[in-house]
Amino acid sequence: MIAHRLEISDSAVALYIRNVRRKSDATTREQAVARAIQVGEIQP
Repeated sequence: MIAHRLEISDSAVALYIRNVRRKSDATTREQAVARAIQVGEIQP
């Protein structure tokens, strides 16, 4: 769904999510999103 909405491949989405998780020291995608919201990187 994410890939379709952004018009990119599923593997690109997986790579981006993996990088975000690593950079934010998050275990899950949800945890990475929560941390990004906390620091103001994204808005809910």
